[in-house]
Amino acid sequence: MRSGYRWLGMLLLCLLLGACQTRDWAFVQSIGGIAVGEPYARPEGWYLPVEVDVSGMRTIAVKPTLQNSGLSCLQVEASVQDRQIFLTLVTALAGGGRRTDCPAVRLGRLAPGSYAVSYRGSDGHAVPLRNIVLGSDPFIK
Repeated sequence: MRSGYRWLGMLLLCLLLGACQTRDWAFVQSIGGIAVGEPYARPEGWYLPVEVDVSGMRTIAVKPTLQNSGLSCLQVEASVQDRQIFLTLVTALAGGGRRTDCPAVRLGRLAPGSYAVSYRGSDGHAVPLRNIVLGSDPFIK
């Protein structure tokens, strides 16, 4: 639990200093795009792997046009509305052991079924990425 408090403290500090930024679709495309993997279940709920690298050094979905040496991935946020999952990239200044690639997104407990995954950036515009199907959560008894 202690690492959770450290992460929360880092996020609050980042927001207070204005060093965190949610990114629009144009930024995501400029750094090489984003790809969504197959969801997997853990005891705390569903996770969705994402492949994105804010350095702009790798092609994920498109060829990058921008390179960043001073940015890191703070997180990819997910919000769920009905059967739609919206992802948003949040970057921070590099340092503090943060990486340029992003970890899987925790979706939490969701009902089985089909979900449309889209990227929704700071401008509010949603771009469809792919559809996923969640089975029964094997950790719910």
